[in-house]
Amino acid sequence: MRSRHPLLRPRSAWAVLLLLTTVTLVIGSGPAASPARAGDQTFVIDFSPTDGAVWHKSTYDRRLRDYGTMAPISEQVTEIEAVQRYESQPDGSWHVVQTVESVEMRMNEEPMNNPMLPILQTQPIEIVLNSGGQAVDALGFRELMRRYERELDPQLLQRAREQMSARSMAEGEIEKWNGALEGLRGLELTVGEKIGVLDVADMQGQPLKTEGVLTVGEWTELDGEPGVTVTYEFDALGEVFAAHEDEITRTISRRGDDPIQERNHQLDMRGKIVTVVQPSTGQLLFQSVEQTTLVPVAQPELDHARIETEIRNRWRPVEGGEDS
Repeated sequence: MRSRHPLLRPRSAWAVLLLLTTVTLVIGSGPAASPARAGDQTFVIDFSPTDGAVWHKSTYDRRLRDYGTMAPISEQVTEIEAVQRYESQPDGSWHVVQTVESVEMRMNEEPMNNPMLPILQTQPIEIVLNSGGQAVDALGFRELMRRYERELDPQLLQRAREQMSARSMAEGEIEKWNGALEGLRGLELTVGEKIGVLDVADMQGQPLKTEGVLTVGEWTELDGEPGVTVTYEFDALGEVFAAHEDEITRTISRRGDDPIQERNHQLDMRGKIVTVVQPSTGQLLFQSVEQTTLVPVAQPELDHARIETEIRNRWRPVEGGEDS
């Protein structure tokens, strides 16, 4: 199984509109255990939401691209306020209803007037989860595309169709949801330990070796909610792994049967992901992503194009959400 790095292959709930990503952190699985309690030194991340619970999610997403003289530097910033409501189903599955409250987009600090955004803000999306918290479907994107067909001018609609489809947006949403904690649920973790991660990312359809170190941090508290901090540092050259090799307690490989053998030493990609998760429920409280990719280009005055990604997601419980 090949791991997907959404930062290298951008896909999201709102496709090219919002260009949001959340990292795929795939590091294996482990034995089942009782739900973690605040202060536990060894714990397992569970999936146990409250029916009707509502969480407010704030997102800041910045993308900078510098291609030298090939194109002007571009910096796109997207800020989103949304809510997510958990609804249990009779068969043991869950629906997470996502509603966008506001979206602001800026290009090089200038506001972007995108006629798709008002439509997006009035179209809820439902993520269908199995009993273990794994996303298996995403509903609402067919209706979103139908509304685009009815409400957008033909030229803009044609551009939208060339870049997105209901199926691709649903697949992106599933991938994004599963990527946030994929492999962490059910894995026994100990505060302070370092786990080596061998992985394969997808760089524009090409496999790319990555190696990194997952550090299980201390317990913390955000808005009264207890959580554990997990930090993942990685790169495409193996430098992070080598620097911490003596501290690593175990190494997990997610390269599977991928035939890639050699690193691409022309590509310098490195990043850091900090996640705060509530182990007893599996609820994310915070996640930040910083990644820089240097891509070789054929320009005498420029060795590499530079792509920077910075994402911050923050979840806060909505008081009385189960009764609303």
